[in-house]
Amino acid sequence: MQHQLLQLIDGESLGAMRFYFDTNVASFIVSSGDANRVAHYFRSGNHRLVISTDLLVEVARAPSPERSARLDLLRAVDARFESPPADFEEAAEIRREISRCHPDWLIAQPDTAEIDRLLRGRREVWLACKKDPKFDLAARLPPYLEASGSAARNFADEQKRFKAFRRENPGSEITSGSPEIEDLLTPLGDFERYWRMATALAWRRAMRGSAAMRDYRDWLGPYVLPGVTDSFDWIRFWLTEVEGHLVKRTLVRTAIEYTQTSRKVTIGNAADTNHALYSLAVDRFLTCDRDFHSSLIQAMELLPFGLGSIRFVDRSKGNAFDAILDGLQGNRGMG
Repeated sequence: MQHQLLQLIDGESLGAMRFYFDTNVASFIVSSGDANRVAHYFRSGNHRLVISTDLLVEVARAPSPERSARLDLLRAVDARFESPPADFEEAAEIRREISRCHPDWLIAQPDTAEIDRLLRGRREVWLACKKDPKFDLAARLPPYLEASGSAARNFADEQKRFKAFRRENPGSEITSGSPEIEDLLTPLGDFERYWRMATALAWRRAMRGSAAMRDYRDWLGPYVLPGVTDSFDWIRFWLTEVEGHLVKRTLVRTAIEYTQTSRKVTIGNAADTNHALYSLAVDRFLTCDRDFHSSLIQAMELLPFGLGSIRFVDRSKGNAFDAILDGLQGNRGMG
């Protein structure tokens, strides 16, 4: 009966679906002892659970018993690694915008061997982990763990400063100390100012070698000529030329960042912006984090396009399978 209910929501037969859930959902399923029921649902309905490097990094950080249980769950549902990953696609969207507006900024014959190696490596880690229950995930991901920890701390500090600015300057728009940049910002609304400036500066830091933003540089660096992101033209490109609907992943990431600062800032916010990118690629996106869910729903109001359906899974119900069922039938976050 429960399986039939999951197949029928709002009177519509959904068929096989693509799901993504964050680490909180995985932890809830494991702690409630519902891994077998959830795995049966996914397999019997031919549903696919999409996982990401970000999810694996968080699993690898868990204490050993919990890490093993979460990995057993991912194996049991036959989770599939998203290829190419969302952050690679984010960089590809930006590369296409550069090609559209400034093809002279691109290297004519880029060396993509390192990109190919990184993409293979990410996928191979999960395939090895999936095949061998004794595979040491934590030992195979030390660069990701080190970089992600530093990035999360830096990100939280930046959000706290932005939140303090908002608190001390209520109603004030984002401004710049540069008269040239201020002229470009004048016609833009507050969120548009935020996403355009934040993205221009983030990619500039990445291309300058910020260790905490290594992935950005890995994906875009081989294509872009040295010095491009240091120029004023780079800022002008982001403030006046980039079309938001053509860089969807950038817009989703920055919309989440923007809405997160209306709530308590936590070190998990950086990972949540990465998880959020997968809402573009799945039918159902599940989270147990109420603040993250609220940020996702609020962010959707800022976006000119839809996302997959966002669902909140309430841990207070105690039983993960039933909580997932309630979430799928109840709260709505439709794109």
